[in-house]
Amino acid sequence: MFAGNVRTMTVAGQFYPDSREVLEDLFLGYFEKDKILESDFFSRAIIVPHAGYQFSASTAGKAYNCVKKNDYKRVVILAPSHRVSFGGLAVGDFETLETPFGGLDVDIDILNLLLDRYSNFFAVRSETLLYEHALEVHLPFIKYLFPEINIVPIICGHLDGNEISELGKILYKELWDEENLWIISSDFTHYGRSFDYLPFTKNIKENLADLDMGAIDMIEKLDCEGFRRYIGETGATVCGRVPISLMLSSLNNCENQNIKTKLIEYITSGELTGDFYQSVSYVSMIIGEKLHKKKEECILSEVEKKTMLDIARASIATRWDRNKGKKTKYDDLTNLLKKDGASFVTLHLNGALRGCIGNLEAMEPLYLNIKHNAENAAFCDPRFSMLTEKEFNEIDIEISVLTAPEKIRDPKEFIVGKHGIILQKGMSKSVFLPQVAPEQGWDRSTTLSHLAMKAGLSPDAWRINCDFYVFEAIVFGEK
Repeated sequence: MFAGNVRTMTVAGQFYPDSREVLEDLFLGYFEKDKILESDFFSRAIIVPHAGYQFSASTAGKAYNCVKKNDYKRVVILAPSHRVSFGGLAVGDFETLETPFGGLDVDIDILNLLLDRYSNFFAVRSETLLYEHALEVHLPFIKYLFPEINIVPIICGHLDGNEISELGKILYKELWDEENLWIISSDFTHYGRSFDYLPFTKNIKENLADLDMGAIDMIEKLDCEGFRRYIGETGATVCGRVPISLMLSSLNNCENQNIKTKLIEYITSGELTGDFYQSVSYVSMIIGEKLHKKKEECILSEVEKKTMLDIARASIATRWDRNKGKKTKYDDLTNLLKKDGASFVTLHLNGALRGCIGNLEAMEPLYLNIKHNAENAAFCDPRFSMLTEKEFNEIDIEISVLTAPEKIRDPKEFIVGKHGIILQKGMSKSVFLPQVAPEQGWDRSTTLSHLAMKAGLSPDAWRINCDFYVFEAIVFGEK
């Protein structure tokens, strides 16, 4: 059935350049840079747009740039059907798919397996692949980045909830593997009269972002039912909603609790053209496993801890005696203190809080971060008046060196006494360091209620539509 059949390029010159040289110049701008986006992330799947390259290639390229150095055996593409209406999943009878960089070989063994075992879902419908741009626009990216890789192209037709659930189990069993990269082809909201979708006519840019972010939030939560329900309730015109649903359904069967998602870019054609009366949204996301840094990177020696405490105290002392600050030497610092780091500096006076300022993200060398946070805790904490010289002689200083925050899917993953926690809901945000809950004698629920109130929300607001991030800290002080 497959012998010798070749799928020729049908949208080259329309959706993307048909010239190898022009494509190479375009891709060089995306991929021939030393920096690999999200290098601490092993991507198992990406969600990428499929519009004409002038609109979506830059957004898609950012997701492909996250996977370019990974070692995969095959690529699985799940794409929607724009031209042919059918039920189930379609594959073609092609052995090779052409691109300007040469042909991509189809993994015929995998297709035969799917057709033999699951004929109630899979069928050969070559016409669905032949003119499908949602498939073809990704082929040049794949051939350029992975010249020898095999491909499993699948076009998605109409599927109900039960079929998506059953196919999720099948696709997870047969194709969810560390050697496989899944490409989920989807544009997001198609807005305007030409798309017969006008849920709002004012503040279009802002309302489009809110609409799309609602769908993205469900994906980030790996919530298949929530995503499908959201699409149904809003009517959001996400053309790849079936491929996305199949991926989320597959991950419902995943035992690996380390699977994370990350939004790489969100943009609309309205932003590119200035025309929001007809706009399509483009999203790139990665789904995979966060690679954890070695624990050794977070180990501080007693000498390093003393040095940081000396830096903190000396930086405050310069308010009254500039010579005290000059006594601190920065030329003998260890490499760890010179690396970018995030910290909080807390001041206590007679056991009571007297100031606390810090950063959640590493933006400068750790020793400078401690210096600046100590000064700000003493003189810029809006909850307190500026520290006096008399108080300075009586305070004790505590430093918390933080690990990078990681998003959690459920607040039940927050471990009191181990984790610091960040709550974000809309524009409201608050944080507690790991030591706060144990010092107050709070359990998880009480901590989260106080965290919500700190963000200016009601005590129970943490229970619905909140994002949570946890981090750890090395805490040490003068007492």
